[in-house]
Amino acid sequence: MHKLLMTRHIVLAAGLILTIFLLGASPAKADNFTFTTGNAYIDNIGNAGDVGTHFDILQLTGFTGQTGDVEWGSPQTVAISNIAFTVGPSCYVGDAGCANNVQGVAAFSVTVNGLTMSLSPSYFDTIGFSDDLTLSSASVSFALPGGESLELTSLAYDSGSNAGGEEDGTLYGTFTVTPEPVSMVLFGTFMGAAGILRRRRRS
Repeated sequence: MHKLLMTRHIVLAAGLILTIFLLGASPAKADNFTFTTGNAYIDNIGNAGDVGTHFDILQLTGFTGQTGDVEWGSPQTVAISNIAFTVGPSCYVGDAGCANNVQGVAAFSVTVNGLTMSLSPSYFDTIGFSDDLTLSSASVSFALPGGESLELTSLAYDSGSNAGGEEDGTLYGTFTVTPEPVSMVLFGTFMGAAGILRRRRRS
Protein backbone atom coordinates (compact mmCIF):
# COMPACT_ATOMS: atom_id res chain seq x y z
CA MET A 1 0.00 0.00 0.00
CA HIS A 2 2.83 2.35 0.91
CA LYS A 3 4.59 1.66 -2.40
CA LEU A 4 1.35 2.33 -4.30
CA LEU A 5 0.97 5.72 -2.61
CA MET A 6 4.58 6.58 -3.41
CA THR A 7 4.05 5.63 -7.06
CA ARG A 8 0.91 7.73 -7.19
CA HIS A 9 2.72 10.74 -5.74
CA ILE A 10 5.53 10.36 -8.28
CA VAL A 11 3.06 10.30 -11.16
CA LEU A 12 1.20 13.34 -9.84
CA ALA A 13 4.50 15.20 -9.40
CA ALA A 14 5.50 14.32 -12.96
CA GLY A 15 2.14 15.59 -14.19
CA LEU A 16 2.65 18.88 -12.36
CA ILE A 17 6.12 19.33 -13.82
CA LEU A 18 4.77 18.55 -17.31
CA THR A 19 1.96 21.08 -16.91
CA ILE A 20 4.40 23.80 -15.86
CA PHE A 21 6.65 22.96 -18.79
CA LEU A 22 3.83 23.06 -21.31
CA LEU A 23 2.55 26.37 -19.98
CA GLY A 24 6.01 27.82 -20.36
CA ALA A 25 6.68 26.36 -23.80
CA SER A 26 3.31 26.94 -25.45
CA PRO A 27 1.99 30.31 -26.63
CA ALA A 28 0.19 32.38 -24.02
CA LYS A 29 -2.67 32.78 -26.45
CA ALA A 30 -3.86 31.48 -29.79
CA ASP A 31 -2.24 33.07 -32.83
CA ASN A 32 -3.70 34.51 -36.01
CA PHE A 33 -1.53 33.85 -39.03
CA THR A 34 -1.35 36.09 -42.08
CA PHE A 35 -0.61 34.18 -45.28
CA THR A 36 -0.09 34.97 -48.93
CA THR A 37 -0.62 32.41 -51.69
CA GLY A 38 0.78 32.59 -55.19
CA ASN A 39 -0.69 31.74 -58.59
CA ALA A 40 -0.63 28.70 -60.83
CA TYR A 41 -1.61 28.60 -64.50
CA ILE A 42 -1.73 25.39 -66.52
CA ASP A 43 -3.12 25.27 -70.05
CA ASN A 44 -3.29 22.77 -72.89
CA ILE A 45 -4.44 20.07 -70.49
CA GLY A 46 -5.32 17.15 -72.74
CA ASN A 47 -4.60 19.14 -75.88
CA ALA A 48 -3.61 16.93 -78.80
CA GLY A 49 -2.38 19.98 -80.73
CA ASP A 50 -4.73 19.57 -83.69
CA VAL A 51 -7.62 21.92 -82.90
CA GLY A 52 -5.81 25.25 -82.54
CA THR A 53 -6.85 25.99 -78.94
CA HIS A 54 -5.17 26.03 -75.53
CA PHE A 55 -7.85 24.21 -73.50
CA ASP A 56 -8.33 22.82 -70.91
CA ILE A 57 -7.10 25.51 -68.50
CA LEU A 58 -6.60 25.35 -64.73
CA GLN A 59 -5.90 28.65 -63.03
CA LEU A 60 -5.29 29.21 -59.30
CA THR A 61 -5.30 32.84 -58.18
CA GLY A 62 -3.84 33.46 -54.75
CA PHE A 63 -4.37 36.27 -52.29
CA THR A 64 -3.45 37.51 -48.82
CA GLY A 65 -5.63 36.27 -45.97
CA GLN A 66 -5.68 35.60 -42.27
CA THR A 67 -6.64 32.64 -40.15
CA GLY A 68 -8.74 32.68 -37.02
CA ASP A 69 -7.21 31.62 -33.72
CA VAL A 70 -4.96 28.61 -34.30
CA GLU A 71 -3.67 26.66 -31.31
CA TRP A 72 -2.99 23.07 -30.26
CA GLY A 73 -6.05 20.99 -31.00
CA SER A 74 -7.92 23.85 -32.68
CA PRO A 75 -7.15 23.89 -36.43
CA GLN A 76 -8.66 26.55 -38.66
CA THR A 77 -9.96 26.06 -42.21
CA VAL A 78 -10.03 29.11 -44.51
CA ALA A 79 -10.06 29.91 -48.23
CA ILE A 80 -6.52 29.99 -49.65
CA SER A 81 -7.02 30.36 -53.42
CA ASN A 82 -9.57 31.01 -56.14
CA ILE A 83 -9.97 28.34 -58.82
CA ALA A 84 -11.00 28.75 -62.46
CA PHE A 85 -11.36 25.64 -64.64
CA THR A 86 -12.04 26.47 -68.27
CA VAL A 87 -13.10 23.77 -70.70
CA GLY A 88 -13.06 23.93 -74.49
CA PRO A 89 -12.11 21.80 -77.51
CA SER A 90 -8.70 20.27 -76.86
CA CYS A 91 -8.76 17.47 -79.42
CA TYR A 92 -11.05 15.67 -81.80
CA VAL A 93 -12.85 12.82 -80.09
CA GLY A 94 -11.55 9.59 -81.52
CA ASP A 95 -8.12 10.99 -82.41
CA ALA A 96 -5.20 8.84 -81.35
CA GLY A 97 -3.76 11.81 -79.43
CA CYS A 98 -7.01 12.62 -77.62
CA ALA A 99 -6.37 11.79 -73.96
CA ASN A 100 -9.21 10.69 -71.71
CA ASN A 101 -7.38 11.27 -68.42
CA VAL A 102 -4.61 13.77 -67.74
CA GLN A 103 -2.80 14.33 -64.47
CA GLY A 104 -0.14 16.73 -63.21
CA VAL A 105 0.81 19.06 -60.37
CA ALA A 106 -0.55 22.56 -59.73
CA ALA A 107 2.19 23.97 -57.48
CA PHE A 108 1.95 27.45 -55.97
CA SER A 109 3.79 29.39 -53.28
CA VAL A 110 2.59 29.99 -49.73
CA THR A 111 4.19 32.60 -47.47
CA VAL A 112 3.68 32.62 -43.68
CA ASN A 113 5.72 34.73 -41.24
CA GLY A 114 8.08 35.74 -44.05
CA LEU A 115 8.89 32.12 -44.95
CA THR A 116 7.87 30.94 -48.41
CA MET A 117 7.22 27.28 -49.21
CA SER A 118 5.58 25.44 -52.10
CA LEU A 119 2.24 23.66 -51.88
CA SER A 120 1.85 21.05 -54.62
CA PRO A 121 -1.62 19.50 -55.00
CA SER A 122 -1.98 17.02 -57.86
CA TYR A 123 -4.72 17.52 -60.45
CA PHE A 124 -6.60 14.91 -62.46
CA ASP A 125 -8.65 15.94 -65.49
CA THR A 126 -11.18 13.44 -66.82
CA ILE A 127 -11.80 14.51 -70.41
CA GLY A 128 -14.83 13.60 -72.49
CA PHE A 129 -17.92 15.36 -73.80
CA SER A 130 -17.90 16.93 -70.32
CA ASP A 131 -14.67 17.39 -68.37
CA ASP A 132 -14.19 16.95 -64.63
CA LEU A 133 -11.13 18.20 -62.75
CA THR A 134 -10.12 17.20 -59.23
CA LEU A 135 -7.35 18.46 -56.96
CA SER A 136 -5.90 16.18 -54.32
CA SER A 137 -5.00 17.21 -50.79
CA ALA A 138 -1.43 18.42 -50.16
CA SER A 139 0.50 19.64 -47.11
CA VAL A 140 3.40 21.93 -46.25
CA SER A 141 4.94 22.81 -42.86
CA PHE A 142 6.40 26.05 -41.45
CA ALA A 143 8.71 26.27 -38.43
CA LEU A 144 7.42 28.51 -35.63
CA PRO A 145 9.33 30.12 -32.75
CA GLY A 146 9.65 27.84 -29.72
CA GLY A 147 10.01 24.64 -31.72
CA GLU A 148 6.38 24.36 -32.82
CA SER A 149 5.35 23.94 -36.45
CA LEU A 150 2.42 25.21 -38.50
CA GLU A 151 1.04 22.80 -41.09
CA LEU A 152 -1.13 23.88 -44.00
CA THR A 153 -3.15 21.15 -45.69
CA SER A 154 -5.16 21.99 -48.78
CA LEU A 155 -8.51 20.23 -49.02
CA ALA A 156 -9.49 18.08 -51.99
CA TYR A 157 -11.50 19.85 -54.71
CA ASP A 158 -13.80 18.64 -57.48
CA SER A 159 -14.97 20.97 -60.24
CA GLY A 160 -17.91 18.76 -61.16
CA SER A 161 -18.93 18.07 -64.74
CA ASN A 162 -18.13 20.95 -67.11
CA ALA A 163 -19.42 20.75 -70.70
CA GLY A 164 -17.72 24.00 -71.72
CA GLY A 165 -16.75 27.42 -70.40
CA GLU A 166 -15.35 28.57 -67.08
CA GLU A 167 -16.26 27.03 -63.75
CA ASP A 168 -15.17 28.99 -60.68
CA GLY A 169 -14.50 27.59 -57.23
CA THR A 170 -12.53 28.04 -54.04
CA LEU A 171 -9.64 26.04 -52.65
CA TYR A 172 -9.68 25.72 -48.86
CA GLY A 173 -6.82 24.91 -46.52
CA THR A 174 -6.58 23.82 -42.89
CA PHE A 175 -3.93 25.37 -40.63
CA THR A 176 -2.79 23.21 -37.70
CA VAL A 177 -0.22 23.96 -34.97
CA THR A 178 1.87 20.98 -33.88
CA PRO A 179 3.62 21.05 -30.46
CA GLU A 180 7.38 20.78 -30.23
CA PRO A 181 8.64 17.16 -30.05
CA VAL A 182 9.92 17.43 -26.45
CA SER A 183 6.46 18.36 -25.19
CA MET A 184 4.92 15.42 -27.02
CA VAL A 185 7.48 12.99 -25.55
CA LEU A 186 6.88 14.25 -22.02
CA PHE A 187 3.15 14.08 -22.48
CA GLY A 188 3.41 10.50 -23.78
CA THR A 189 5.63 9.52 -20.84
CA PHE A 190 3.13 10.96 -18.37
CA MET A 191 0.20 9.18 -19.99
CA GLY A 192 2.14 5.90 -19.95
CA ALA A 193 2.95 6.28 -16.26
CA ALA A 194 -0.66 7.09 -15.48
CA GLY A 195 -1.76 3.95 -17.32
CA ILE A 196 0.65 1.80 -15.31
CA LEU A 197 -0.70 3.27 -12.09
CA ARG A 198 -4.30 2.52 -13.08
CA ARG A 199 -3.41 -1.10 -13.88
CA ARG A 200 -1.67 -1.54 -10.54
CA ARG A 201 -4.65 -0.13 -8.67
CA ARG A 202 -6.94 -2.67 -10.34
CA SER A 203 -4.68 -5.64 -9.47
